[in-house]
Amino acid sequence: MTVEVPYAPEAIETFLSDLDATTTRRAYARDPWRWIGECVTTVDELDAVTPVKPFPTAVCVPCQRYVGGCDPALCPTCGTSLLPLTYLKDLAVQWASATPPLLLVPKARRMRLTWLFVACHVWLALHRPHANVFFVSSKEDKSAELVERAHGILTRLPELGGGGRLIERRNGPPSLRLDNGALILGVAEGADQLRQFTATAILADEFGTWVWPRAAYSAMRPCIDGGGRLTLLSSAWPGTWAEMIKGEFLG
Repeated sequence: MTVEVPYAPEAIETFLSDLDATTTRRAYARDPWRWIGECVTTVDELDAVTPVKPFPTAVCVPCQRYVGGCDPALCPTCGTSLLPLTYLKDLAVQWASATPPLLLVPKARRMRLTWLFVACHVWLALHRPHANVFFVSSKEDKSAELVERAHGILTRLPELGGGGRLIERRNGPPSLRLDNGALILGVAEGADQLRQFTATAILADEFGTWVWPRAAYSAMRPCIDGGGRLTLLSSAWPGTWAEMIKGEFLG
């Protein structure tokens, strides 16, 4: 005789919840833009009341405010159709493709480009075990600021937002280590800073303002040979950066 034991409603609900969580985690692992829109927060230093905000993915023109979320349609305050910040999404998609491995991004203030690429590199560290991720600026204290942004993103992630977990934070040199073996390290510019490393990804911020950008670039480029990626961000600046943007750089 066969006895059928009905599934308890609680067990079915738990199963469906676990299935949904697994599907969400896999989607985040495939799509950094979705992960950024749904999981990442930034800090607005000009807002004394609520400085921590969801990563801006759209703007409401009537309200003159940014709105977070993955491709939101309507402003939660006034219900007006939002203007999506498509340039951020397009850059995240292009960066994720790593084709080509070198990405040059001219930037201006308040465009959230530094936050975007810090978030992209945190996503990579979370979902790529044993990744070596480097944040490089003109001085170590500026690189430390980028590492601090990454630390804030990691510590404020929702439960489903992480593929790894932060286990160590150091100040000298500024670094974060995850339980999947990934490392985020901040260093100052210089031709000899990264020569001994193999880099999964390098984020070079305000590259055009560096004292030795040409020598630093020549030293960083071999670090990504074999599958790494190098992202250079900078506001307008004469010299090496201007030559690279114009396609005149022969380094």
